[in-house]
Amino acid sequence: MFGAGDLNGDGFGYLLTVDGADALWRYDGTAGGTLKARVLVFGTNWATGRTPSSLSPS
Repeated sequence: MFGAGDLNGDGFGYLLTVDGADALWRYDGTAGGTLKARVLVFGTNWATGRTPSSLSPS
């Protein structure tokens, strides 16, 4: 899970998470400081093989 900042310019932050099936989910922030229901960004096996070192430029 990590804070992704403001992805669409509405002034609220977002959280991105990866679940046990390696699906990437987004939680939109609200003005009240809570989170909306999660939204699927990429389906299963999205995170397979993706580690910080594999994402770094060579």
